[in-house]
Amino acid sequence: MPAHTLTTQDTVSNGDEAGTYLGTTSLMIMGPGRKMAASISTFIEGQPATKMTNSTGQNGLNMNAPGANLVPSQFTVMVLS
Repeated sequence: MPAHTLTTQDTVSNGDEAGTYLGTTSLMIMGPGRKMAASISTFIEGQPATKMTNSTGQNGLNMNAPGANLVPSQFTVMVLS
């Protein structure tokens, strides 16, 4: 699993596909997601590392659904600060 930084773009957001009329702001469902905040003390290859409980945005640049990183995908390295 590659490390995620503030510049990492997720390929698909999941959990916002219940509606049938697409997103009211972004006009898409299951679009790309981005991290909105990152650690101020941990850097990976010069970029701030993302951490658990930080906010995320879904569906491209016009983000209409806020989210959060709540469950870790692995426990080898965990950034909390």
